Amino acid sequence: MILIIYNNLIWDNGDQAISLYSTTGGSVTAKIYNNSTYLNGTLGDNSWFAELYIQENIASLDIRNNIFYAGAGDYTISAVAQSNMTCDYNIHYGPSGNPFYYNGTERNWSYWTNTLGKDIHGYNSNPLYVNPSADMSIQSTSPAINAGTNVGLTQDFDGNPVPQGPAPDIGAYEYQGAAQPDTTPPAPPTGVTVN
Repeated sequence: MILIIYNNLIWDNGDQAISLYSTTGGSVTAKIYNNSTYLNGTLGDNSWFAELYIQENIASLDIRNNIFYAGAGDYTISAVAQSNMTCDYNIHYGPSGNPFYYNGTERNWSYWTNTLGKDIHGYNSNPLYVNPSADMSIQSTSPAINAGTNVGLTQDFDGNPVPQGPAPDIGAYEYQGAAQPDTTPPAPPTGVTVN
């Protein structure tokens, strides 16, 4: 079975933003691309309160270009050990010094990147949503801009073309930039005689 989860906005649902668990986990291929989450697992300090929760060992797991924004006492990712997981080009953010709960233990950013080799091209920083409770697009100074990798998506959540710059953005929205002023000169008048 192939499961593809992409271009979703998931916020404040009081549980995990994305949960993967199944009795057929060993035969599932899962691709999680360009999602934006915000304060979902905010019920308390438990290992299953996370933006992304993985209970089973998934046969093939590819996690790229996501923004995982966790609340106090919660995790960006909580997972059992994954034998075949690619996790890169994501932004992880939360007030906890240990944003991951991996294989039964709290893990920090250094362990995630240096020991496990995950998110080598990712960030542990604020994604700078415009207004996460109402607008999960990203600000002009967001580390998400041009920081993703090509996963084959050609449109963002709003249907805008991807990419807008040299590389895709991380998250469900592609940064559109400020509106550019119209610099086209007006057409010359017609039917006017000057004496």
